[in-house]
Amino acid sequence: MQSKVFFVSIALLLVVALYNTWMLQQIRFLKQDGSSLLLNEPSVIDNVQMLPQGQESKFTPVADLEVELAKPAPPAIRIPIYTKPTKEGVIFTTFNLREDLLISRRVKGWAEVIGVKGFPVWVRQDMVEQFNSGYVRVLVHRANARSSAGMEKSVPLGKLSAGDILKVSQRRDDWVRVWSPIRFKAWVKLSDLQDNG
Repeated sequence: MQSKVFFVSIALLLVVALYNTWMLQQIRFLKQDGSSLLLNEPSVIDNVQMLPQGQESKFTPVADLEVELAKPAPPAIRIPIYTKPTKEGVIFTTFNLREDLLISRRVKGWAEVIGVKGFPVWVRQDMVEQFNSGYVRVLVHRANARSSAGMEKSVPLGKLSAGDILKVSQRRDDWVRVWSPIRFKAWVKLSDLQDNG
């Protein structure tokens, strides 16, 4: 007896779900004044109360939801990342403020930041060995991580330790661009933080 009641309940739920799906397919569009037009059976909504003029409905039509989901996400707010909090600081990358950075402290117009995934830095090829597909292991203690490939125009950003395993993002000549350990810190201008919310 209980199994029959169970199956009848399931059957009723399926019928209701199919009817609701059918009804949603029948709605063609909503007019600006809030009244609905149906393709086949306009009498189905004859007893629906319309809102007074100027009052907004809390109902969001399915068609509007689909349009909202189809809109592209707003562009990420990217801010410059500096090597140090001075005029001599070099911009070595840009990051998405809301997803990629954590602020550790604020000092005289600057914020010290930590990259959630580290920072992109360069290290000489002879300081690392291939560890795994897409990763290298640092071979020497206190290897310089630099702002760009080469020695002439780059500045040290920090020291890598022997045994650090780093994800490779690019190779150029005798240099490898890797994601630094998250212990690395960099700087952003407080004005850039305030300008971007």
